[in-house]
Amino acid sequence: MENNELINTVLIVDDIPENLQVLGNILLSKGLDVGFATNGFQALETISINPPDLILLDVMMPGMSGFTVCEKLKQNPDTKDIPVIFLTAKAQTEDIIKGFEVGAVDYVTKPFNSGELIARVMTQLEIKKSRDIINRQNSQLLELNATKDKFFSIIAHDLRGPFMGLIGLTELMNEDDESMDEDTKRDINRKIHDTLVNQYKLLENLLQWAQMQTGRIEYLPTTINLSILTSDVIAVLQTNADRKKIRINHLITDTCKISADRMMMRSILHNLVSNAIKFTFENGSIDISCEEFNHEYMKITIADTGVGIDPIAASKIFRIDTTHTTVGTNKEKGTGLGLIICKEMVEVNKGKIWFEPNAPTGAKFSIILPKANL
Repeated sequence: MENNELINTVLIVDDIPENLQVLGNILLSKGLDVGFATNGFQALETISINPPDLILLDVMMPGMSGFTVCEKLKQNPDTKDIPVIFLTAKAQTEDIIKGFEVGAVDYVTKPFNSGELIARVMTQLEIKKSRDIINRQNSQLLELNATKDKFFSIIAHDLRGPFMGLIGLTELMNEDDESMDEDTKRDINRKIHDTLVNQYKLLENLLQWAQMQTGRIEYLPTTINLSILTSDVIAVLQTNADRKKIRINHLITDTCKISADRMMMRSILHNLVSNAIKFTFENGSIDISCEEFNHEYMKITIADTGVGIDPIAASKIFRIDTTHTTVGTNKEKGTGLGLIICKEMVEVNKGKIWFEPNAPTGAKFSIILPKANL
């Protein structure tokens, strides 16, 4: 559960109910959302489920001291950045020093002035808000850099490299055309054709990806009969499947209707079915199915009997900051962008995509998307 961006959440941890009530009333009067815990164990459990924006923590509690609670929070990557203010009657200098040593951002002694406490709380919430903005901007910057690096890597290697081969083949045709037999010419023409087809696919993916990054692809959700759309996609790719004697089992019925952007959905299905064909052996099969998922979604599954994906590669296939491409069972080449585009488009359509092995062999990609409101 995410905290509301307009209302900060403060967790008060104290074993005395009267203290919880007094502190709660003070914070609630300032429009803050307040949670309560009466001991360290309960506090840690509450924080793990719903992390607050700030914690007011007593030191002397039965079972686990506030110092220990704070240490555990700071050791956990998921909670280490939550600011902790100790609010305690322990006013000795060594206690105050220890409070800061275990990671607190402030130390307030009882009895306290409510105005001063509110000022300290609001100051730390503002600091956390600023830090969260900086962290979010840093993450976005890292993602932008990864996107830029990926883009230039593709241009430098995948886009430029094959043209050297094309130039070599055409030079060979020009120089030795008269001495070549017809089989050699056909073989060279086939290589030129296959290279150009692959480069065209790469350019299509690059343009589509660039449009996604610049927000130029408009999201226009509509009701989609997935059975009809899948049939259209299969028809386009059937020749590729026939070439490898792959059987595509279209198991989606007319009852499978989703709310999604039609153009994006066509691209998602095309990428996934094309990949399944690419990585399935001759005489293999691909199953495309759909079922209801949690009442609000439809789950679309594309399962093949191909080479599968090893766990290390599976952790990279949807990530922009890594480079991962694999040749198909007939040495088909890929762009390394197809699944990244699928993931971005699925998320734009308020869905989720994931991979799992298809026992005993092959790969299975699943997508959940909102059901159509009929």
